[in-house]
Amino acid sequence: MMKIWRQYKNTILVIAGICVLGGAACWAVLTKPVVHIKKQDLSAAKIMEYTGNTIKEEKNGKLVWELKAKHIKVNSVDKIAKLQIVSGEYHSPQGVLIIKADNGTYNQQNQNISLQGKVVVLGKDMHLEADKFQWQADKSILIGVGNVKITYKNMLATGEKIESENSFSDFKLSGNAHIVKEE
Repeated sequence: MMKIWRQYKNTILVIAGICVLGGAACWAVLTKPVVHIKKQDLSAAKIMEYTGNTIKEEKNGKLVWELKAKHIKVNSVDKIAKLQIVSGEYHSPQGVLIIKADNGTYNQQNQNISLQGKVVVLGKDMHLEADKFQWQADKSILIGVGNVKITYKNMLATGEKIESENSFSDFKLSGNAHIVKEE
């Protein structure tokens, strides 16, 4: 046996090496490695967050409104921006209104704005408060809803809803409306 081994040693080693390499190649081709993919929560990836940012709308090159928020979260799928600690301005031919609110939302698709919390609107000779304010972009109308109180020059008016298309120079007050005018 030793004589055969010495005579065919190199051939036996080459054949054994080929068998080992062939077996390893077959194993690599025939078996599929199991890849573990960790599932990610893709809903979190749809939210973009900003600190100290501004959103605005312009029409025919003129600024309509501008809102600044301490914190903004934008959902890139439904295009809704959630605003926290909001301040801004609404511009119209009748003047500029200063707006402050605790929080709000901005819909990028229809450009409507909703502000809630302690909402205050200040203008020339005017102070207005409501639980919620809405800007309806398609109608260019501001609507205040809930515990509405407006002081305008020498008049005090309260109600549940107020609407205006011209910076509250003229407005429609409804829902248990009361107006007191001082002389």
